[in-house]
Amino acid sequence: MDNTNLDLYKKRSYRSILAAGLLLYAANWQKFFKASWIATTLYSLTAGIAIHTGNKYALAVAAVLLVLGILCIWGKLKEHSVSGSISNPPTWFTVNVLNKKNMAAVSNSRQQPPIHYAFGRHIGIILAVTFTSMLLLCLASIIILLPLIVIKTASIVAYHSQLIGDASGMPAYMPYLSVATNAACMFVHFYILIISLMHCHYLFGSISSTDK
Repeated sequence: MDNTNLDLYKKRSYRSILAAGLLLYAANWQKFFKASWIATTLYSLTAGIAIHTGNKYALAVAAVLLVLGILCIWGKLKEHSVSGSISNPPTWFTVNVLNKKNMAAVSNSRQQPPIHYAFGRHIGIILAVTFTSMLLLCLASIIILLPLIVIKTASIVAYHSQLIGDASGMPAYMPYLSVATNAACMFVHFYILIISLMHCHYLFGSISSTDK
């Protein structure tokens, strides 16, 4: 299939790249969610435990599950880069990393002639997209992770109070509340962070169309 005919592969300004990424996410968020919710749920629960306990093994498992969730989204973006559309996953209980359409997308992309990128020519737009996307995501992250930050700060203050002999003052259910809050925040945070993948997706398409 000739990728030059797809909406992805055309020259864009950095503002158009950011807007296109947001529009792609808004139009297909249910498909992204359906493809990745299992991995994301397991990641957020494990990350919630790791943040509360500081357990390095839980943190390592959370990192692996995070990569799996990202791969689920990457598979959908790879499908979009070849077919120009994103299919709806067949069931809610499938980790859609290597389904048939995604495998076909990867196979088709390997058969296409290589593109030689001159990234030096595009350093301006790469920096502009990266900086703006990261700035917006950092602001959103602060808001989304605020409950986690508040509870973690309260736990640290209570711990130090105990070290100097004061009463903790924290309720008995605090560990459960902490893990639940951490998990909920990390779950929502994942689906905000993947917007950066949409921006990278359209940045790649814009650079590809220029360097062909």
